Amino acid sequence: MINALVSSFFKLLKKPSYFIPSLIGMFLTTVIFLIFSENYFNLIYKIFVFGEIPQTELFNLPFYLLSIYATDLFAITLSTFISISIGFFVLYVYSTLINDSQLSVSKAITRNFEKISEIIGLSFFVFVIGFLYAGIGFLLGLINNSFESLGLLVVFLALLWIVTGIYIYTKLAFTPLLMSIEKQNLKQALSKSWKQSENKMLEILIFLTVLSAIVQAMNFFVSTFADAIGVEIITLLVLIIGLGFTNAYYNISFIKYFLNSKK
Repeated sequence: MINALVSSFFKLLKKPSYFIPSLIGMFLTTVIFLIFSENYFNLIYKIFVFGEIPQTELFNLPFYLLSIYATDLFAITLSTFISISIGFFVLYVYSTLINDSQLSVSKAITRNFEKISEIIGLSFFVFVIGFLYAGIGFLLGLINNSFESLGLLVVFLALLWIVTGIYIYTKLAFTPLLMSIEKQNLKQALSKSWKQSENKMLEILIFLTVLSAIVQAMNFFVSTFADAIGVEIITLLVLIIGLGFTNAYYNISFIKYFLNSKK
């Protein structure tokens, strides 16, 4: 665990070219966000700032929102799916690089273009699971608002919902790496990830928590430094470069931990 966290940092220092895939991914994600930014801010301002929410029962609210903000919701959904796909593509590229250290970055990127359909399929699966998980959360909120007498039960169900989400995420965390490195299809990768994490649940969870905490701390430093610059275009560039570095570190650490766990 410690080896993966430390060696990944020095890996980036020794091979600055490994920074490129993440930088490209961050740039593309930023472009996607800028393209759809009007839809994001339009929805946020109308709902949370101006309070333009239909006065209706909570159960009917999603349908009203869909009818009123259909274009914005579709744009946000599309941009989210594209961003997920970009994230998985970058992870695939790093999996190829770490698994074959003699390969150049350009060849690793080119090689993974052949797996676009597989990456899109994986992204769609994750997107659907995330949508269903959020739907269950909304349902719990609906029950809480409709039946106040069930308050304690809803709290228990909400905690169970959160714990279940963390459990499933931890059990299936290796899925994209099994697809990329071991050339397994989605069904095989899901099954193997579930079995492979069987006796390492706590270790994997601790690793992901520590890794996320490190990355969040690095992101906070980057954003604070970028804000202090005060020049908008330079601030944006610093953010892209800084977050690109932390994203590269996260991916490489995760891949190294996966490979070490197999030994």
